[in-house]
Amino acid sequence: MTEEKRRWKEKTPAEIELIKAKAQKRREKNLRIITEHIDSVCIIPADKPASARYVLVDMIFSADKMVSLLKRQVGFNLAFDVARNLLESFNDFIDHLWANVIKTSPHLYSFNKRNWRDLNDTIDIKLKLVEGRNFVNVIDPRSEEIGQIAIAVKILENHILYVRTTGSFDKMEETINIYRNTIEEFDSFLFGLAKTIKFDYRSSLKKHEFGEDGQKTDRTAWPLLSEETTEATNSTEQTEKEEKADTKKRRKMGLPGTT
Repeated sequence: MTEEKRRWKEKTPAEIELIKAKAQKRREKNLRIITEHIDSVCIIPADKPASARYVLVDMIFSADKMVSLLKRQVGFNLAFDVARNLLESFNDFIDHLWANVIKTSPHLYSFNKRNWRDLNDTIDIKLKLVEGRNFVNVIDPRSEEIGQIAIAVKILENHILYVRTTGSFDKMEETINIYRNTIEEFDSFLFGLAKTIKFDYRSSLKKHEFGEDGQKTDRTAWPLLSEETTEATNSTEQTEKEEKADTKKRRKMGLPGTT
């Protein structure tokens, strides 16, 4: 039995009801974002160990806050030339991210990341994705940069689901390695940006490398299961069943990364 399943089985009926209530509240929030913000992006994390499931999504939320802070500081706490260089570096990273997307989805080789809205779901599809699912993440990009990143991550997550059901083992290995490298590169970039703009970035990837005493532990760099992640699903078993069914549904919807 995995640690995630063990934790779920140990929960009391009252704790389970609380988790269900929080999940319902989260769905309602997602539906509100979708209906109020046309550029919202729905991301369904591919079925991975719970420790890695939401890492990229967490980084997108952090990046969104950083870009907003950076632009507020321009001309006041941050010199124009420094801010310009930071934004150029950020765009260079986005280009690198899309290069990784193209490695997994070669049919997008001529796609311009500035047209990211063309790959976003319609509002009808977004609503269908959220209905009845607790593990959907809805992002409301506050800048073009975050919109480009969100769609790129959406494609990567979709492609992992696709290759697991239809691809060869070699293709699956290649895709997951690209995915893991993307996470590590994104995390490293955000660390550097946060240091420059004085943002309190708490890495989801590395926060478990050191114990409370400050000493390096033997834990993996991938984060352990958090309560927030646990509460996002009614159970691991139910999540796995829903995610397996999603591949066929998403293919019918024509979602990016599933062709």
